[in-house]
Amino acid sequence: YKVLFTKHKTRKSKVWQDGRLKVKSGCASLFDDDKRFVEAFPAPRSDLLCVGGEFESELVLVQVEEVLSTACTAVAAASPPTFSTDPVLRKVQEKQLQRHKAAAQRKQTLAPQPHPLPRPPSRTQAQAPTQPPPPPP
Repeated sequence: YKVLFTKHKTRKSKVWQDGRLKVKSGCASLFDDDKRFVEAFPAPRSDLLCVGGEFESELVLVQVEEVLSTACTAVAAASPPTFSTDPVLRKVQEKQLQRHKAAAQRKQTLAPQPHPLPRPPSRTQAQAPTQPPPPPP
């Protein structure tokens, strides 16, 4: 994929760089225009890997400009990641995958949970008399 990427995820005015994204066996590798490795991360969902798709990894924000290969990205995104044979790169990829999984787990635990306490009675229930009224004389 031909992409634009930036490391300035939180800046108001971002500086974008041209790059290439290679997706293989559930692992995405990002390279700059000089073919230097930037980052490896789990492959994004296949619906984000289309022209105009945008996603972020731990370090960068990526926008897809052009699809260079017609390979099936859905199969690549669904399969487990494979790691480089280079021991240093492999260590980096494994660490990034661990961080990605931990971040996803944190997001899941921070999702709103149902309130554990029972709801208080409504006003109509609270104002209802608890004892029957006295009989009329």
